[in-house]
Amino acid sequence: QEGASSSHSPLSNQSSTGQDTAHSQVKQEGATGPLTHQLACTVDPHSTEGMTKKTADIVQEVIQAFQQSFDGPMERDPVSSPSSTEFLNMADTSVRRLVKMAKQLAVFRQLDQEDQIALLKGSVVEVLILRSSKMFDTSSMAWSVNKAGAQHQVSAQSFQTGNPESITFFEQYRKFAVSLNQVSQRDPLVLMLMIVLTVLSPDRVVFKNASKVSQAQELYADVLREYIAVKYPKDEPMFARILQKLADIRDLNETHTRMLMHMKVEELEPLIVEIFDMSS
Repeated sequence: QEGASSSHSPLSNQSSTGQDTAHSQVKQEGATGPLTHQLACTVDPHSTEGMTKKTADIVQEVIQAFQQSFDGPMERDPVSSPSSTEFLNMADTSVRRLVKMAKQLAVFRQLDQEDQIALLKGSVVEVLILRSSKMFDTSSMAWSVNKAGAQHQVSAQSFQTGNPESITFFEQYRKFAVSLNQVSQRDPLVLMLMIVLTVLSPDRVVFKNASKVSQAQELYADVLREYIAVKYPKDEPMFARILQKLADIRDLNETHTRMLMHMKVEELEPLIVEIFDMSS
């Protein structure tokens, strides 16, 4: 995860500008595979072979959306051992990148603006959990992030030694991350599509046009189903297991909400306070 301070909320900003160039990747290879905050840059260039043209086009749109958002360079130096509050504030830029990624998707842009905002606010925690799982190293109990071509370790110590809610959250997160990487086979495209499905969850709140949100999610579910059938034909239960992980992450979200109750609002970035509807 990464962050940058700003008091301006991007949630209702319909523009989406930024760097369109995918940056070079530095991999840390190990038993769990490459650990990096980048996703789109690690996708197999032949990943769309065997798909229908419609599905392949949607996959390319997703890849480009992540290249122009989440795969960008970190904007502040990572803190090696952040406190729980510092860690949460590091999500500031990730929230902005989530907004930018979603608005690169034509289906998302076609949704009512109020529904867009509700979807983004409701999915932030789960998206950050999914995305950070790819960076988590269970051997060092730290997240490996890339800054200016060098790998940095961000320790999870504050969660391991914090209050009971923090400790519970981290233990659930650790188990989830290990399981997710096994189920997804550390496939970056699977993870990106899981993130899109999470953003488009139609059951978070009462939407102005819930059916349109459901249709949008179903579109990407079909893309994921077809990709898995083509890429992993011998692993028939994979799609069902991935859907189960998307259900499991809801429990983590609830634990995270309880953990937030112990945060000092005045120490948090304004955008974080807005996203999580926190008041002093």
